[in-house]
Amino acid sequence: MIQIDTSLKNLLTTLAAGCALAVCASSAEAEPTRTPIVPLGALKLVLKSDDADRFELDRYLQTAVHRTERAADQRAVRFESSDTPIPEHAVLVFEAVAVGHGERSRRWSCIAVDRVSQCMGPEGLRLPYRADDRGMELRVTARSMAEPKVHAYVQRFRAMQKGLTASASP
Repeated sequence: MIQIDTSLKNLLTTLAAGCALAVCASSAEAEPTRTPIVPLGALKLVLKSDDADRFELDRYLQTAVHRTERAADQRAVRFESSDTPIPEHAVLVFEAVAVGHGERSRRWSCIAVDRVSQCMGPEGLRLPYRADDRGMELRVTARSMAEPKVHAYVQRFRAMQKGLTASASP
């Protein structure tokens, strides 16, 4: 066992603590600050096709799924929704997934920024079935604006909206 005198031990401890603080400070400066995630709250959403389903999304990355079964003579499915406003710190990601014989394929997707009608439209969403489809699922997921990819998408969306508004005015 090596004997270290107290003053040398204190010096080594002080140097180690100083190095640890320097490493922590430099890593804290290197990390970008993140926008805190605002709680979603309770976002009530009504999705319907033949029957009405009510969903309550109360946290991010939670997915509400509305499933339909295809009738023998049915050529298309129609989804409708209440025109719910979306909290300013969130977006809703909609996806329609066709369910076939052991397979699933995404047929449609949309991101609603301000209102559900941005994706569902005033008349709802109508998707034709393909020959091997047995049904369709409409999936809705709430995402936070604090996510970098979501934030970037919304920034592009807003810029496009401003460009369209500016070009429409005389």
